[in-house]
Amino acid sequence: MANKIGGFFVQKYANEFDMTGISLYNDINNVVVNIVLARGVLMVDVNKLLLRAEKETALLHEDEIFLLKDLFKGYEWNRIPIKDRLLLGTLFLNFVNKTEGNIVAFAKSSSKQQKYKMQK
Repeated sequence: MANKIGGFFVQKYANEFDMTGISLYNDINNVVVNIVLARGVLMVDVNKLLLRAEKETALLHEDEIFLLKDLFKGYEWNRIPIKDRLLLGTLFLNFVNKTEGNIVAFAKSSSKQQKYKMQK
């Protein structure tokens, strides 16, 4: 069932969301993918973006240097609010530092963005 809110069609998922798009499921101990209606635009949870970034790293080549934003299409990255990009950057750096994976924090770019290096 689709509801028209603010000129946009929003998929209503069973009883998980009310008419404002605010999630009715409120368990902070679980990582839940929520879709939130903010200013008429559907925004995706930062945890879902983090999972997408982690999966995208599997496609990188050995010794490849990259920025977090390189793991997304340009228009997708631009649609993420700046506050969520900053949070995503913090979460991704924490993921890199806490896991024994093939990615290492490499250096900062001239624009002070964290660079990463894939080591396979």
